[in-house]
This record gives sequence, structure tokens and C-alpha cells, in this order.
Amino acid sequence: MRTISYLVQGRKRFGIGVFRKLYLDARLLRLRCDLVHFEFGALAAGRMDLEDLLGCPIVVSFRGYDLNYVGLEEPDFYRQVWRRASALHLLGDDLWRRAIRRGCPPDKPHALIPPAIDAGFFDPAGSERPASTGAPLRLPSVGRLEWKKGYEDAHVAVRKLLNRGIDCEYRILGDGNFLGALAFGRHQLGLGDRVTFLGAGSRDLVRAEMQKADVLLHAAVSEGFCNAVLEAQAMKLPVVCTDADGLAENVENGVTGIVVARRNPEALADALAALAGDPERRRRLGEAGRARVAARFRPEEQISAFAQLYRGVLSGRPGGQESLRSETSGVPA
Repeated sequence: MRTISYLVQGRKRFGIGVFRKLYLDARLLRLRCDLVHFEFGALAAGRMDLEDLLGCPIVVSFRGYDLNYVGLEEPDFYRQVWRRASALHLLGDDLWRRAIRRGCPPDKPHALIPPAIDAGFFDPAGSERPASTGAPLRLPSVGRLEWKKGYEDAHVAVRKLLNRGIDCEYRILGDGNFLGALAFGRHQLGLGDRVTFLGAGSRDLVRAEMQKADVLLHAAVSEGFCNAVLEAQAMKLPVVCTDADGLAENVENGVTGIVVARRNPEALADALAALAGDPERRRRLGEAGRARVAARFRPEEQISAFAQLYRGVLSGRPGGQESLRSETSGVPA
């Protein structure tokens, strides 16, 4: 019966092309879905017909890149998503405001549910952080090698630190198409012996690097929320980052790290220099970061928030979307 309904609905929209769509969607039909959740908005664009074809509501997540730069050349890129999704999930307030700026109705049902971190795995036990100021400041970054992560600004900030006489080592975990440009920047700035590209690393490698680091450096120019920054805080590692998009919700400025304006290597260098000479402040920021992650970004709370979102969508569907409160919220950000 689901297949017949799919063909009837699909024939009205796609004509003979419905058979190709049926082939592509056969697995979803076999699953007999009660609800479909697109984990990224960019994946949902062009697929909102599934609401009628499968006869079930759709939830769409927006996690950063899908609102910050995907489809900017088309003003109505997400028009069907805004109109037909039963509810949206966003990582934080910044992304919700961006969704509204891109055409989402302000009364659209949505839930703000940030990422969650396994604080049992990302545990600072065994960290090798010196209590003195004599050793080089050890700075990791974690993330794909692409323009939005701001690695060029991080390189310049490291160069400025060295020019001030502050010894430091910068180690980058991540891989991507931007490696060649970053390697050239490293060479151009004379950082060949201070900047190391470690490639894509496992969770174990990320944890190991954070255990022996002093400050996480995240110079992004665009960011949804950033799991790596949460992982660093769980590891009692203070963070120096930019105010790019959701980062200002992730790091509590002056409490768990230092947040500066994006595209400002001088401000990054100032923040790093302030922490380089103050191990006690680094310790306090790290302690506060661990406590904040443990209190606000727990997997149990995230699961509960998603369950609440799904129940609201399913219970609200017969009587309309108004039964799902648009301010539904999960873990506080």
C-alpha cells in the first residue's frame, strides 16, 4: 500500500520519472518510516517531496555550513524546506537567527540542541602540561583543512608570537584540499619548524594531542558550533577562538577561553600571549571548561532533547504543526 501511494503521489509530480525515484527511495519505503530526519539542510533541499511520497513528517537539521554558505547564490534555496519541514533542529541561537535571515518564518517549529561530548573518553587524566613558563607553548588545532577554518590567520598569529619572543609549536590535525595553500603559507612565513600537519587523526590521536597541549587555537571565519572546541574544554584545555557564528555560544569568553574577532591575527596573538605567561590562568580556564561541558553538553541530555522533538512532531501532525512549540529547546547552549 505504501508503494502504491508513493506511485500515485509521485506520478502527479514526476510523471514517468517516478519509477526512477521509486528505485532510489525503495529502502526508505521498506523501512516504513514514521519520521524522516535529514541531518544537514543541504541534503534536504530538493527532497521535501518525501513528505507526501512516504506519508510521514520530515525534520531537518542545520549544523553550520548549510546555512553559512551553501546556496547563498540562490535566495530561495531553502524555500521548500522552510515551507514543508515539520520542524527544524539547529545547534544554537546563532544558526536560528541565520535561518530567519535566509527566509525561515520566525514561528517555524524548531529545537535548539547543541552537540554532546563523551566526557568519559575526553578525560584530562594523564595530561602532560608544564606548570612553568619555560617550555614552548603547545597549540593544537583540529578540523578539516579548508578556508572556513581560518588556518591562514592562525599561521600569522603564530608568526607574531614568535616575533614577540614567545616560543610556540603549532600542530594541526586534519586533512583536506587546502593543504597545499597552507603548506605554502607555512613556508612563506618561515614556520617550517614550528607548524606541523598531522593529517586526519582518530579520536585517540585527538585526545593524545590535547593531553600534551596548552591552548587550543581555533581561528575559524565560519563555524556552526565545533565539536573539537567542546572536546578541548572537556580535556581542561583552554580555548582561544574567534567569534565566528556559533563559537561565541560554545566558548564562554573569559571563563573557559578567550573569544576574539574573526579575521584578526593580531587579536589571536594577543590572547595567546596573555595565556602563554600565565599557567595558573590556563588551569582555571581549563577547569571551568570541563565543568561547563559536564553540565551542559551531555549525551543523555541530547538524546532526551531529540526524543522530545520527535514526540512533538509526531503528536502534532494530526492537528497541525502548532502543537509543537517553536521554542522547544534541548541542552542549554
